[in-house]
Amino acid sequence: MAAAPTPSRPYGARLLRVVADAVVITVAYLIGISIDYAIRSFREPMYADLLAAMGLYLPALLPLLAIALTYFTVGGFYSRQRTYRGLHKAQAIIQACLLTFLTYGALAYALRAYLQFPPAIAIVATAVIATVLLLGMHLYAVLWTRLGRSVLTAADPDSSASTRVTERPEVLVIGGGGYIGSALVPMLLAQGSTVRLFDRFLFGREAIAPFADHPGLIIHDADYRRTDQLVIAMRHADTVIHLGGIVGDPACALDENLTIELNVAANQAVAEIARAQQVRRFVFASSCSVYGANNEILNEHSQLNPVSLYAQSKVASEVVLEQLADAHFKPTILRLGTVYGLSGRTRFDLVVNLLTAKAEVEGRIPIVGPDQWRPFVHVSDAAAAFALAATTPSQIVANRVFNVGGNEQNMTLGTLGEVIASRVPGAQIVEENSPEDPRNYRVNFDRIEKELGFHTTWTVEQGIDEILEALRSGRIDDYTRSDYSNVAWFKELLGRNALASDGRTLLQSLHSQIGFAEDTGAVRDAGTV
Repeated sequence: MAAAPTPSRPYGARLLRVVADAVVITVAYLIGISIDYAIRSFREPMYADLLAAMGLYLPALLPLLAIALTYFTVGGFYSRQRTYRGLHKAQAIIQACLLTFLTYGALAYALRAYLQFPPAIAIVATAVIATVLLLGMHLYAVLWTRLGRSVLTAADPDSSASTRVTERPEVLVIGGGGYIGSALVPMLLAQGSTVRLFDRFLFGREAIAPFADHPGLIIHDADYRRTDQLVIAMRHADTVIHLGGIVGDPACALDENLTIELNVAANQAVAEIARAQQVRRFVFASSCSVYGANNEILNEHSQLNPVSLYAQSKVASEVVLEQLADAHFKPTILRLGTVYGLSGRTRFDLVVNLLTAKAEVEGRIPIVGPDQWRPFVHVSDAAAAFALAATTPSQIVANRVFNVGGNEQNMTLGTLGEVIASRVPGAQIVEENSPEDPRNYRVNFDRIEKELGFHTTWTVEQGIDEILEALRSGRIDDYTRSDYSNVAWFKELLGRNALASDGRTLLQSLHSQIGFAEDTGAVRDAGTV
C-alpha cells in the first residue's frame, strides 16, 4: 500500500530534510570531482593529487548548495511533501536537479574569472549522482514505509481487516471533478490508490484533464442520485469519500427542494449503499458553517447553530450518518473551514478568492460585516485532510468528527481585507451596507492536529499571492465567468432544467424521517458521529 499523505513537516523535521539534501549534494559533488580527477589522471599521470583538486574546487560548493536548496524550497520539498508521491515526486526531484545544475553551469561560465569552478565533467557527474541519490532516498522511504505497514499488519490481523491493506487500495470519490475533488484525486493517485471518480461533470471536464489518462483512474460519468450506478462504482471500493452536493449558502437557496434532495436525501442513499456494500471507510465532507453564529472559539463538541439552508443540510446529513453507524459502518466527518485557493475547478464565489480578484481587477475590496470571523483553509490542505482521513488507521477516525483548518487562520473579514490591500497597491477597502451575513465563528483545530498529525501547509497570504499570480499572468482571464461561481452556474442549470432527476421520490421520506426544517438545528454533542 502506498504511503499515506503526511502532514506538513514540523520545523525540526524540515531542517533535518534540508541538512540531508545538503549532505547528498555535497557527497555527489565530491564524487564528481573524484571522477574528473580519475579521468584526468588516466590521461595525465602527473596530474595534481586528489586532495589538492578538492581544495581547489571546494569554495564553488557553496553556490551549488545555495542554488539546489533554493530550488528545492521553491518546489515545495519542505512545505508540501504530501503532494509529492510516487512518480510525481520522482519527476519533481528530476526537474529540481535539472534546474539546479543548469543554473550552476551557467554561473560557472559567467564567474569563471572570479571563482574556480570544477570542470564540466565534474559538474555533469555531480548532477547525475545527486539525482540518483535523491531518487534513491525517496525509494528507500517508500519501501521502508511499506515494510513497516506489512509488519504491523502481520502483527495485528484485525487491523488489516479494517483497513483492507492492498497494493492498490480502491477509493471512490463522489464529486471528484469539483473544487476539492480535482485537488484530492491526483493526491490519491500519486499515493498509489486506484481511484473511481464519480461525477456528473456539470462544470465540464477541464478540472480533471491533467490526470484524466492516469492508468489508476476510473471515471464514472453519472449522477449520484442514480443508485444503480453507485452500486456498480462502490462494488470494490475500500473507501468512499463523499464530496458531492450543492455547496454554498446562495447556491443552496436557489431551490430548497433540490438542495434537500441532493444534500440530504441522496447523501442518505449513498451512505446506505456504502453500509450495504460493507465499505470499510466512509469520509463525508461537512462544513464549519454548521456552527453558524457564535462568539466563542468552537470545537467538535460545541453546539451546532446552522443559520442557512446549506448548513442545515450538512447537519441533517451528519444526523443521518449518526443513525446509520453500526459495528461495521463507522463514518468519518470532516467539517471544512472556509476554503480558498486555486484548484482544477477554481471558484470565485468564495470570500478570499473573490475579494482578491476584485482588488486586482476593480481596485476595490468590498467588505460586509468586517467584524465577522471565519476559519480559512486552502483547498490543497482540505484535499490533503481527506486523503489523510482515508488512510489513517480506522480505530483513530471511525465514528469521529474533525474540524479541518489551522488555528492561525481564524481571521475577521476586516483583517482579510487589510491583508489583501497590503498585496494589491491602490486597492481600497469599501464597507458595504448589504444585508449582513449572520455567520460568525472561530474554530479550534486541535483535534485533527493532535490525533491525525494534520497541519496546514498554506497561509491565507500565500493563497492570495497564488490568485494574484494567476490573474496577472493571464491563467485566469475573467473571474466573473459563471462557471467560476456555484450560484451563477446553478442558476443557468436550473434555467435549462439540467438538474432534473427521477430521484425526488426520496424527498418526502427525508422530510418526515429527520424533521429537517424543525430539528436539524438542535443542540447535540458532536464529538462523535
